[in-house]
Amino acid sequence: MTKKGVIPVRGFLIHISHYDPQWCKVKAREKPFDLDLGLEIVDTMWEVGLNLLVIDCADGVRYKSHPELARKYTVPMSHLGKLVNRAQEKGIEVVPKLNFSQSIYGNCCIGSVPAIFVFSQGFSLFWSYQISKSICLIYLPTASLHFYLSFS
Repeated sequence: MTKKGVIPVRGFLIHISHYDPQWCKVKAREKPFDLDLGLEIVDTMWEVGLNLLVIDCADGVRYKSHPELARKYTVPMSHLGKLVNRAQEKGIEVVPKLNFSQSIYGNCCIGSVPAIFVFSQGFSLFWSYQISKSICLIYLPTASLHFYLSFS
């Protein structure tokens, strides 16, 4: 199905909010997620052939079930919906990323790595394990903006 040497999943992680230890120092000045920039990123992903968008939600979106997580930079769930819809229109699989409350790197704000991944119906348990294993191996606590998934 894929050519030898071609990576079948090529993805990008976008943060709605940031929880890298370096960001904790300036967390109070964090601005809300820029939806227009997010949509532009999705369009660019499609143009360059990426096919997986991992969205780190954290406290960046407003949850009806947990309003206490809202901060001044929290955006409505409709922003996340628009981002997901744009990705799906482009044929890009979307994976929300939620972190543990603590990690091996200590407790920074709400959390850091490793992460729990909640997959859409298109991913089987095997892929869930493979993706989370790969991300945990390549995610660094200082890589706060983005990284690419790469596994075969």
